[in-house]
Amino acid sequence: MVKYRPEVHCPHIGPTGGDMCIPRDYIQVTDSVPFNNTLLAFNASFNALDVENIPLNNQMELVRVETEVIYTTTVAYYSVSCVLYMLLLYVVAKAVEFFFFHFSPSYADMSFVNQRNTVTYVLAIFFTTATLILQLVASPILNTLSYTFTEVALLKVAALLISGLYIFELTYRVSMRWPLMTHHFCTIFAIILLLSVLSYTRHPALMGAGEIWLFQATTEQSVFIGLLMCEWVTLMIEWVAHTK
Repeated sequence: MVKYRPEVHCPHIGPTGGDMCIPRDYIQVTDSVPFNNTLLAFNASFNALDVENIPLNNQMELVRVETEVIYTTTVAYYSVSCVLYMLLLYVVAKAVEFFFFHFSPSYADMSFVNQRNTVTYVLAIFFTTATLILQLVASPILNTLSYTFTEVALLKVAALLISGLYIFELTYRVSMRWPLMTHHFCTIFAIILLLSVLSYTRHPALMGAGEIWLFQATTEQSVFIGLLMCEWVTLMIEWVAHTK
């Protein structure tokens, strides 16, 4: 009705007597559809003005891109959160290095290998503790009748934190013993396998299994604290022996 008799209906639209009736092409506003004419829902389509010069077959390809089903094994998928997490690990490692170099004289006396090991111990203590907290918050998932979206999401974040930490440690350390390297590789591939199977089968029991199994990687804080103390105690013993 507005497009045919705006002078009659416009004063009644806005509470101030017609502020909403700005000059416009009412035919275009009320009749034109700002989306592509596809078999898909409008909210899955591009704006018609953005793709008006693109051939229809290419428009359909763009719609396929926007409506692609993403799995954990999808190759052409860029995970922004994963990339930012790897950058965060690098930044935190450099910050720990900077702190030790400027506030711990004994750190500078360590070999380069032990310096890198010390930094990884600090990172492991911090990130495994953060992951353990996420797991404990998501622990109600062990009750098969209490699955929630938040708990499943927290469990996936915990798996990402551990996987990223282990990959960073494999690349950051100068050398690593075979047992520890084997442990890291097995943990990473087990997480990959579990999440891949979960994304295809959607079996809820896998979430509880992953929650229980991941504790083997998130409850090692005492080990890292012991290794960190061992590095410092060994250095102090060597320093005392050298000064005698």
